[in-house]
Amino acid sequence: MVQSNDNSNESGIWEPMLDALLDESLGSATPPDVTNDVMRRIQSDSVAVTSRQSYTAHKQKSRLVPWLIAAVVLIGIGTGLIVALNTQENQTVEIAENRNQEEQSPDDNPNNGMIAETHIENNNPDSNEDVKLIGPSQGALESSVASNEMEPFEIPITETIALKANNTIIAAINTQIESVWQDLELEPSKYCQDEEWCRRTYLRLIGRVPTVTELESFLSYDDSERYESLVDLLISDGNYTEEFSRHWSTVWTNALVGRRGGSEKSLANRAGLLKFMRDSFARGMPFDQVVFELISATGNDDPTSDTYNGAANYILCLISDDTTLITSRTSEVFLGQKLQCAQCHSHPGSKVAQNQFWEMDAFFAQTTAAQLNDGSTTLANVDYVGKSQSLENAESYFEQPTGEIRVAYPAFLGQKANINSGNLNEFDRREWLAKLVQHSPLLAKSVVNRLWSHFFGFGFTQPIDDLGLHNPVSHPELLELLARQTIATEYNLRQTMKWIVLSDAFRRSSTYSPTNDLDSPELGSSPLFSRYYTRQLQPEEVYQSLQVLAGSQRDPNAFRTQELAQRAWLGRFVQNMDTDEGNESNLFKGDIRQSLAMMNGELMQKVTDLDDNTSLGKIIRSEMENQDKLDHLFLAALSRKPTNQESTVVLDLVSDPDVDAVQVFQDIWWALLNSNEFILDH
Repeated sequence: MVQSNDNSNESGIWEPMLDALLDESLGSATPPDVTNDVMRRIQSDSVAVTSRQSYTAHKQKSRLVPWLIAAVVLIGIGTGLIVALNTQENQTVEIAENRNQEEQSPDDNPNNGMIAETHIENNNPDSNEDVKLIGPSQGALESSVASNEMEPFEIPITETIALKANNTIIAAINTQIESVWQDLELEPSKYCQDEEWCRRTYLRLIGRVPTVTELESFLSYDDSERYESLVDLLISDGNYTEEFSRHWSTVWTNALVGRRGGSEKSLANRAGLLKFMRDSFARGMPFDQVVFELISATGNDDPTSDTYNGAANYILCLISDDTTLITSRTSEVFLGQKLQCAQCHSHPGSKVAQNQFWEMDAFFAQTTAAQLNDGSTTLANVDYVGKSQSLENAESYFEQPTGEIRVAYPAFLGQKANINSGNLNEFDRREWLAKLVQHSPLLAKSVVNRLWSHFFGFGFTQPIDDLGLHNPVSHPELLELLARQTIATEYNLRQTMKWIVLSDAFRRSSTYSPTNDLDSPELGSSPLFSRYYTRQLQPEEVYQSLQVLAGSQRDPNAFRTQELAQRAWLGRFVQNMDTDEGNESNLFKGDIRQSLAMMNGELMQKVTDLDDNTSLGKIIRSEMENQDKLDHLFLAALSRKPTNQESTVVLDLVSDPDVDAVQVFQDIWWALLNSNEFILDH
């Protein structure tokens, strides 16, 4: 609070200085007679000033310090008054630190909630009305932009979107992708063989290759119903619920915490997180609700505890001395916004400012984790008072590259909260953030982009977790369509998967056409999806495929035991990179470790054993002719029959009386499983 006495001598000293300061800071924008007006108001009344706290280190004291402080204060006063003069009515700017609880209460808002109502222009040509965007029923947003004057990325939105028929959506996907081909005069690759499509569909939807029985069943379907029937079987049939849920819990857990998150010295229980994700997919929980549960969860990581909550393991995997990794991972995976770089400085190539990272991080300020005497860990929320020990105005701080310390309060990608309380009963920050993410249109876009990348190897952006304005989208209208329709399904991701798998692009061969060699995103170009991009299977997909070929029976009641066995097999291929982002390196990319595991590992020995339960053992002991046995080996490993040349070579060998036919088939089986054709999704 700055007060001035009515003293003409002091005014004579201050006025020229104020003139100079205003001219220096505002230049030609300085309104006429503003100095006199400022001085008059200072002399007549006290003025409340809002400012961000700032600290600068000084090596020695100087007699100029009081003058500099006074100058800074006057600039703040002058700027506040100029804003007031240019509005229709004068307003008093209040210090945030001195607001009382009644002034901060969200109940004072006209909409009786913590999200401000905002209007945007309706892009629907069939309507002349504005669309009223209203977020969740709890939360606190101001309609003003962030203090750095950057435009907010998105605002929470709930909007009724009509769900279109599956055929309409699939046709729209095909039309939008084909339009790009036509513009470039590009001929797409031919359609793949049905056996190839069946194999890639099993791999993408449930994470393993099909058995010979499953492949033959698919080929027996009527041609017009074959594709949709298989997709519905894998995503909806109870016989595949366990495998579908296991596969997608692995995919999302890897995205959330990596392959090593929740193991070794982590506070979390990885198996608990996997089980939460698996149960969510098995029950068909809407994915936006899954996201809400993950962000807002509290509870114990021990399944035997009365307060057990598997969802709490997401944050427990990432929490350390601070919550920065939680902030960056939540922003990337659920919002497609890479804020990690802005932790230290504003992003030079986008609209992400440093304050936006720390304002997002402030949502996790109430989060705490405690390890109990029994070895379990509990995640909880507690009151947060900030550095100033103020519960009503609980601030956080961050350091700018200049060394200046700035204050940060909760804000969602530029949208400020209108309450800064650290009191958990007044403002549960993490629960509010969970609702904001749940209702943000960025969530749908981020999820769709990740799903598309899962099925094609490339998303609409590179990388897939960066949907910032600086990063071009290869097919923006298609991304928007799929995101909106995913919202219309109430985040039923099975539907989104179905549209993608039944699209024309997913049926294309991986072999180039005469004119689509420019469609090579592997070399850095934008993906056109005119062919199916060949890529190596994920190590989990190889493991599950080998388990099926080994005849291993999955027990739904032995989830933890099976998960530990898979993790032990995967452990040799994954290394932590010890970065701030928590990155990992995947060594299952043709190096010596992969070769040793595939050529002579324990699991490979089991798969190539002649036991009655293995695929090889059943084929060898059958009454089939040698040609049929060979066909079955190829179908089981590669989902195709051998070529005439391959058949001739093998049959010549097994017909030799001096050669052990069983050993020949065993060697052929081993060779098929170690071939590039087996290890690749093509």
